[in-house]
Amino acid sequence: MQLHRQGARAGAGQSQIALALHALATGAETDLGKDERRWLVPADAASNLWCDDTLTPAGELRQRWDGLSSLNQALLGNPLMQYGVGMRFLTGSGVPRDRALGAAWIARARAGFEALDGVPAYAAAIRIVEARLAERMGDDEKRRAREIAANLSATVTELR
Repeated sequence: MQLHRQGARAGAGQSQIALALHALATGAETDLGKDERRWLVPADAASNLWCDDTLTPAGELRQRWDGLSSLNQALLGNPLMQYGVGMRFLTGSGVPRDRALGAAWIARARAGFEALDGVPAYAAAIRIVEARLAERMGDDEKRRAREIAANLSATVTELR
């Protein structure tokens, strides 16, 4: 966790995600800073998800680059980046906003963490995120998310 704290201070999204998930799993969500909290779906269903509408043109280009880079790592099987891509799709950060696609990537990340030894806390945290997200989605979005998640699961498995 110390390495993730250092990485998060340096702006590493993957470390921010790891800290956010760990805090959620251990009940320390309120102790998170803004940079880590943005990677979680708020418990209050009325709260908005993170979105930075104040980016400069250079910031927007960087955000798109980060979105594409994250997507590449997610397709190669990195569960932290799968989760990150899911949150990016939920918020429209560097990729088009699409809740069903975001939920599908988050489900894929949970499955990835469940398959790995030593990170059950991340899977548990993602289950909390999924429950919060389910409160915000309609039945059609949930159905579409399940269909996409099944496709992602098959695709990511093939790439491993």
